[in-house]
Amino acid sequence: MLTEDQIEAYHRDGYLKVEGLFSAAESAGLAADMVRIIEEWGEETIGWKGPWRDRYLKEEDRLNTKAVFLHRPDFYSDAWSRVIHNEGLVACVRDLIGDSVQWHHTVLHAKPPEMGTPFPMHQDYPFYPHDGPDFVDCLLHLDDAPLESGALHVVPGSHKGGPINHVLGPDTAPHLPPDDYHPNMG
Repeated sequence: MLTEDQIEAYHRDGYLKVEGLFSAAESAGLAADMVRIIEEWGEETIGWKGPWRDRYLKEEDRLNTKAVFLHRPDFYSDAWSRVIHNEGLVACVRDLIGDSVQWHHTVLHAKPPEMGTPFPMHQDYPFYPHDGPDFVDCLLHLDDAPLESGALHVVPGSHKGGPINHVLGPDTAPHLPPDDYHPNMG
């Protein structure tokens, strides 16, 4: 499924963007089901809390951001259940880490375009600790995510340094210190 260049880029950079795994009809069905799931089961919040918000957001925006987090959307929808069995997706993961592929979980993060919440820079490791390099986090974006609405940022090659110490605490999600790691830093 993946080319040798894509596999090499993944191992070099730590991420890979693959487009076209889902048809327009599949994506539309997932988007429609996402709206239904959010309406029936979702709870809108301001997003991750913590002092990092002072660095990432203007004061007037800190309480106006929105996000919905829902674990296991595959429990609420056949369309979302089929995502984890998508042949193209599974083939890509196999190309990257080998044939022994196990699914861990699904999470729905929905951010409205008008005022989606940013997430502080972080590694996924504190959320999903694992041994070895054979853990792949797959993201499925159903629409564009503008920078001002908290688009995903990646740091090519950062995976080679291993886990980084994160800010931890009862009132915040694990995140990298914003004075050292911030998407607007040059």
